[in-house]
Amino acid sequence: MAKSDESIEAERVEDEASVRYFKEGLEELLQPHLETCSADVASVIAAQTRLSAELARMENALLKLGDFRAIPKLSAYFDKVKLCRKRLANIQLSLSTIQGRIKKMKEIQQLKLQG
Repeated sequence: MAKSDESIEAERVEDEASVRYFKEGLEELLQPHLETCSADVASVIAAQTRLSAELARMENALLKLGDFRAIPKLSAYFDKVKLCRKRLANIQLSLSTIQGRIKKMKEIQQLKLQG
């Protein structure tokens, strides 16, 4: 026996409502975790910025020390500092990407709450 158009439409509306409630519940469940993650990412970015400044200071100090002939070669240490700075830059790029995604998720959630 074929379903009537009205029963098909009623099922579709019910399915849409179920999906909407599921999405809303999931967003409500994830919101505190998104905020915590966002705060943690911001904290890590601040720490990475401080570390980058310290590595730059160390690099300058090593360059000055490298000018003296009496001190053994520091090129190995200089290379290690440069490698650390490069890794730090990669980490900062990843964290910026993550923070951008979190920001977009928050904006989407705000639009859904307003709409």
